[in-house]
Amino acid sequence: MDSIFISIPADYEIESLPAPVFLSTAYGNFTTLVLPQKNGIVVKQSFYFPTGRYSVSEYNEIREFFEKINAAYSEKNILRKK
Repeated sequence: MDSIFISIPADYEIESLPAPVFLSTAYGNFTTLVLPQKNGIVVKQSFYFPTGRYSVSEYNEIREFFEKINAAYSEKNILRKK
């Protein structure tokens, strides 16, 4: 799992953070967590996509999996000035 710490300026506070996302399918796994910390937030993410050959009939399911990942990446961390 990869993680990164993002500092928040002292004159800002967290208004809202994205909900955790846990996806587990036959096509892979994806997890993202955004956790409040003192003076910042920690973003933790993991992604696993197994190598292999997939049939054309699986295309829609694989596409749906990646669309859910894209939606999770598009979530916003909202801060407001104190």
